[in-house]
Amino acid sequence: MTMEKSNRTAPLKVVLRNHGYLLFSGNKAGEEALRGYLQRAADRYFEPHAHDGALEIYEYSGRRRELMHHINGGGHGMSCREGTGKAEYIPLKALPAWFVDSLEPRLYHAMNPTADEYRGLFSKVKGYTGFELSSRAENEDIYRLLSIRERGYMNIHDRPFTYYRELLPLAERLEEVTQVKAAELFDPQAFRKLSSEIRKKADDILRRDFDVRGHRSLEKYLSNPDTALLVGNVKLENEQFRVLSEGHALYLPENDRPASRHLLYCMADFIQHKLLVSGEPFPVRTYRVKDGIRHPAGQCEELPEKRKRTGRKPSGRKL
Repeated sequence: MTMEKSNRTAPLKVVLRNHGYLLFSGNKAGEEALRGYLQRAADRYFEPHAHDGALEIYEYSGRRRELMHHINGGGHGMSCREGTGKAEYIPLKALPAWFVDSLEPRLYHAMNPTADEYRGLFSKVKGYTGFELSSRAENEDIYRLLSIRERGYMNIHDRPFTYYRELLPLAERLEEVTQVKAAELFDPQAFRKLSSEIRKKADDILRRDFDVRGHRSLEKYLSNPDTALLVGNVKLENEQFRVLSEGHALYLPENDRPASRHLLYCMADFIQHKLLVSGEPFPVRTYRVKDGIRHPAGQCEELPEKRKRTGRKPSGRKL
């Protein structure tokens, strides 16, 4: 049986991500390739640089002669069986003009880095394809930590996980507050306090032990070579990231204009995981980076005369 005849027995499965389309046949080879792609999407769900937007799956039942060299990788090695890279996606311009209008939507998942969204991927994939995807142990820990962070509660009777004992003392205290014999004995203030503490503890563990998309620590964000950050009129470069990573402040004279003067200085707040910006100097060592080399920025001589006389303290606005 030819490839075209076998593919006619079932609609094509069409995956759409930010980087383009993937076409899978309805036969065994196509199912295996699609399963492999979806498993890799689940495995890399929380990786900061693996995100490719929402997962959309469509079905296509129209003519496919013009699509044959795209289906299952055109039969040339099926590298997407092990997961796909950007280069393997098919851009819209490479597909026939009538193709997109013939697609029938079957599955949409936003792929947001939350506990419910992670679990939702598995249930949606099973509901549509019947595939039972597996969840990596590391992802299970991230899922549990996100769940605690989002809900402010950990069920101490649930099966233990890697950080169970680290969180157990707070969870037991929280259960004591909630398991009261009468409504009037419930202390809402104590509940809010403990719930906030266990949320923070889970968040601290996430940032300490993992590099999770949407929940990255500022240290990991600044030290990653793929990070791109624009502060006003300045796209930060490697040495500027190093200055911030070391706890120093940056002076950005390129922002010395009316619309961006509040962005003259920036520094990292590693406690709140925020980048602070100000039109006035911060009370820490400050550098200006020029041609990749850092130079000490004397606070007084770097400021225009008009602002020297104001004596205002830095506002420390969060970026």
